[in-house]
Amino acid sequence: MKEIFFRNKEVPSLNLCKILKRHGYPQDEGGWYWLEIIDSTPYEKVELIYKSWADLQIEKKETEKWQKLLKEKGIYRPLISEDDFIITKAPTINEMERWLPEKLDLDAKRYRLIIWKNADGYWCGYIPYDCKFKDFEAVQVTGKDWRIKQWGETLPNACAQMVIWLLGNKYIKIDGRRKHD
Repeated sequence: MKEIFFRNKEVPSLNLCKILKRHGYPQDEGGWYWLEIIDSTPYEKVELIYKSWADLQIEKKETEKWQKLLKEKGIYRPLISEDDFIITKAPTINEMERWLPEKLDLDAKRYRLIIWKNADGYWCGYIPYDCKFKDFEAVQVTGKDWRIKQWGETLPNACAQMVIWLLGNKYIKIDGRRKHD
């Protein structure tokens, strides 16, 4: 049976999701989550799971339900406490898109969001708002007009890198449900 959901095409890597979490990215919205099972050995098992918002509210502190979920995933190690696992939101491209402003004012100049694929991966960044489409290809190749750009091997990683940069430089705020101003 073919895999319908290709996680590397839909959600960022676990490491980028952890950085988003440290920056305050909402963790209680439902959707895809990285589940890390911490063992007493150096071995860690990581699964990508889907949880609805309602399930998250019900199961927040109920270890038994997580054990059932793990059992369904073929993991039979009993969990003693919530310290045995870490849950980190894995936002999809569509979920991250709401945190990427279409326009950004920097240095008294307006920039627009652009996402570009090349042979090596994806770029997510901002170019001058008045950049004409005929100039667009040259901008992509030379990078001379990029104001901010972030690269990722996958589109979700490039978008996550940009959200992290915008958060770190205080161009956007995450305060629960609020996106960029």
